[in-house]
Amino acid sequence: MAALLSRTSSPSLSLLCACYVVASLLLLAQVRQTHQQGLSWAFQVTENTPVGRVIGKLFEDTGSKMNFRFEEDMAETSSSYCILSQYFRINESTSEIYVHKELDREEIVRNSPHRSDNQTCAVRYSELDVGLVPQVKQQTVFIAILDENDEEPHFYEVDKPVHYETICSQLHSELEILRLQPVDEDNGDNGTVYFHIAAGNDQGYFRIGSLHSAGDDDSGGMMAASTKGLLLNSETPSPGTYNLTIFVSDMGTPSKSYNQYIVIIVPSGDGNSINFSPSEYSAEVPEDTQPSVPFQKLNLQISDGDGASCGITKSSNVTFAFTVIPDCLDCFDISSDGSISLRRSIDYDTEVYQKKPKNGYVLSISAAYSTSTDTATSTVIITDVNEAPYLKKLDPESVLIPSSAIKNSPYEPIVISENMTSTELPVEIAYAIEDDDSNPTNKNINESDFLVIFNPPGAVSVENSKITFYNIIGENIVISIYQPLDREFSPTVVMTLQVSDTGIPPLTVHTNITIIITDANDNPPKFSEENYHVTLGSESISIGRTVVTVKASDYDEGINAAIAAYWIESVSNPVAQDWFNITDPSSGTIVVSSDL
Repeated sequence: MAALLSRTSSPSLSLLCACYVVASLLLLAQVRQTHQQGLSWAFQVTENTPVGRVIGKLFEDTGSKMNFRFEEDMAETSSSYCILSQYFRINESTSEIYVHKELDREEIVRNSPHRSDNQTCAVRYSELDVGLVPQVKQQTVFIAILDENDEEPHFYEVDKPVHYETICSQLHSELEILRLQPVDEDNGDNGTVYFHIAAGNDQGYFRIGSLHSAGDDDSGGMMAASTKGLLLNSETPSPGTYNLTIFVSDMGTPSKSYNQYIVIIVPSGDGNSINFSPSEYSAEVPEDTQPSVPFQKLNLQISDGDGASCGITKSSNVTFAFTVIPDCLDCFDISSDGSISLRRSIDYDTEVYQKKPKNGYVLSISAAYSTSTDTATSTVIITDVNEAPYLKKLDPESVLIPSSAIKNSPYEPIVISENMTSTELPVEIAYAIEDDDSNPTNKNINESDFLVIFNPPGAVSVENSKITFYNIIGENIVISIYQPLDREFSPTVVMTLQVSDTGIPPLTVHTNITIIITDANDNPPKFSEENYHVTLGSESISIGRTVVTVKASDYDEGINAAIAAYWIESVSNPVAQDWFNITDPSSGTIVVSSDL
């Protein structure tokens, strides 16, 4: 039954159930000024409402006929296309909204551009008043379509009502026989599915649950709507046919349910055999692959005389043995389910590039099950992974580079005196750029991308530094600084070196090297004030009276910044030459020394 929910100037849909389909119908209108602009309506209607049923009315009797028209100029592929325009119409005489097409909530959501319950449509309507200039107004209509429990639950890709599964006789506990993924397009409780084994499991061979999880259904409890598996319990079924009945139901009122029948055939198992399919494998494994992480799975089938075939699991009791050419038995491992992984890391540069194993590593594999055996080969190619370059201390014996340029390793601070003279400059800082890659493309250094940045800005200008490359057993770099450094500007300078290789993709590293600038005594002391003005009253002048205390400081540091002594250098009035004195040279306090 359609019902008018609200009519307010500021609509809210927070009270509508989340399972509703909410549709916003934007109305662009020409109406009389007596209509209030911005009015909104909200309606609700249950899906499967008969065609022709009125769900609400937009206007009270206006006394004139209005022209309503849904916008239909948007293509169905457009993200703005409103699928609800197919389902509703507006009566031009009464302004009533009615159902034009049978409402199927699931179909509307399934076919809408956004697969969403929220849709937006535009409707134009107009009313012509003789003698008045029509004005464009705007209205909004919200429609919520309530869900009915009209969809029957089922399992995805499971034959209905009877599904057949033939499995091997050498079954193992925790083997998943069939994946059970419940599907119900209804919403809320109507779409919540429960299922359990209702019959056919008297021996307790089967259960519904998740692999290796305790507490799942063992045939009696109800399982919620997440995907589960039909699993084997700990015991192995005897050969034969097992007819399971799985009861499937939703939580709707009234609920919809059905019985899913699953027939499991377990052959006799005579004449078991094992075989690889295929028998030749290959894999490219990056050198940074972690040990114990499988990079390849061997497809091994166990077949019985009745034609049933299944893959192996970790509990299949299949044993593997293998040899490796060239010899590298400690490099690989094969688990009981046929997964191949590295036992240890293999370095491309030292073990592959230098030794150059022809055609990679060839694993000759044999598998045994009961009395049956089969063989396969797997060729494993270890591929190079570009490794980032790094800085390293230079060998002091390196030719073409002055030994004075060999400072230290890149992570130790460099100590340089400030205000070096022209004979002491330039300061040269040298490093070796190393790259452990063997592949020349990954190993080569991109000289054009080498960058030196000094911080703080201004400590060393670009014009006063120079970069020189020396190709001696790799790439060596010398940074020459031609500018005297000023400790008072900054006591430390951080030199950031950017180094890139030519690999694909190229790798770039940044190394920060701290330059510590030692102090030189290049700053004279300075008084805190340029001039001191003192007025002495005649009634209070006495010998030993403090006239003023002056203070000086020095921008240098340590002993270079210590104030050694204060003294009076001169007095402007010769008559007053002996009137004042500094009795303590370290204090800077001037006192009266004679009668004035």
